[in-house]
Amino acid sequence: MGHDESTTQLVPDTAGLVDPPDYAEISHWLQSNSLVGASEVNNIEDHGVAHTPVLAGRWTRCLVKLSGAWALIELPVEYWGAQDGIERIALTLTAALWLAIISLVLRGSQLARGVFVFLCALGVLAVAPALPAEFASCRLAFCLSLIECAVKSMLFIAFVSRYILMEA
Repeated sequence: MGHDESTTQLVPDTAGLVDPPDYAEISHWLQSNSLVGASEVNNIEDHGVAHTPVLAGRWTRCLVKLSGAWALIELPVEYWGAQDGIERIALTLTAALWLAIISLVLRGSQLARGVFVFLCALGVLAVAPALPAEFASCRLAFCLSLIECAVKSMLFIAFVSRYILMEA
């Protein structure tokens, strides 16, 4: 390599650069293919990009509903493991309270949302350390608890990431 070749500066090739995309065309295409609704299209047109909270809202609603359904699916197994009637009453009240919080979250209550996220994190922290013992003793309880931890972890991540994106 000669001295002249090593001192020449590389000039970027500007022919490969593309003009910025036309978001109105993108939003029209998305709406015409029924991939997003009108409110999401307005969000794209107003801000230039589609924000994750719109999409995360749908998935978050589904996960919230799944956590309520999972509480009902898990309830008979918890009854089976209960030792007396008082424990069964406590399990019933806990499930009813969980479903009430979920209904408030789905209606948009900010306080319920905060409580829900806190209880999701707390539930994962309470159940996850016991997973190895459940795996050794009862595989059904292990599977149910593992799914519960996965759903609550995803909910916690969804809500926290939504708040982070709202702050950005």
